[in-house]
Amino acid sequence: MSGNLPPGVTASDIDDHYGPSVPSHDHRWVPANRPGFVLEDGAAIFHYVCEWAPTKSVDMGKYGTEDIAQGPECGNERSIRLETDAEAEAVEAVEISGSRGVHDTAGLNVVDIDPPEPGRADGRLEVEADGYTVVYNE
Repeated sequence: MSGNLPPGVTASDIDDHYGPSVPSHDHRWVPANRPGFVLEDGAAIFHYVCEWAPTKSVDMGKYGTEDIAQGPECGNERSIRLETDAEAEAVEAVEISGSRGVHDTAGLNVVDIDPPEPGRADGRLEVEADGYTVVYNE
């Protein structure tokens, strides 16, 4: 590509001015909210945000090196839905219990959780509330 640029201009000059044309990092996905999922419309929805930020490695002498943040976090978001085939009555009971506040005190009990992750094609959530058990799978 450098053959198409004016003399003295490099590809990195273009990236510095317009931003990189290819993502410059691998996303580091972390849950965007606590407890990590939202129950709505018959699904468990897991929201993730990328926390990657550009860093610069600084020599700290005898203490080694430290990575210092040099810019804003990426901030890209991704959501993954886990569906259920449970009866509507059970799903409604679980969603109502989950909407009351913090899950541990709301009457919603998380029995088993294997959260889905971006880039991985599976996940599982099993919850209990008001005598109902609902399993969500991808």
